Amino acid sequence: MARFDSDTLKCVRKQELIGKDEIKVTVNGVTILERKMEKDQLVRCDYLLTFGEGEQVAVEVLERDGTKYKAIGPVQHISSGEAGTGQQTRDFTTSGTHYELSYEVTA
Repeated sequence: MARFDSDTLKCVRKQELIGKDEIKVTVNGVTILERKMEKDQLVRCDYLLTFGEGEQVAVEVLERDGTKYKAIGPVQHISSGEAGTGQQTRDFTTSGTHYELSYEVTA
């Protein structure tokens, strides 16, 4: 078994020109964080998920646009093979938007 432990989400560059981004982070379809964020803001998004060896965790960062959420880049798949590699960071980007999610996978 492996353990996915999300740590922080950082806004490197926000989508909205005026105001804050409305961000949602999902892990395997479950919302683990939903909040407004601005440039250079760092928030904790503690979430722990145990998953099987050879399996993957699907992580998505979305930004609210009107009444619906749009993905910031593609879904990122984190595998049990990352166990023991220490703290990692994944970039979620689209043109003009950039978020960084830090996490760790342990065995």
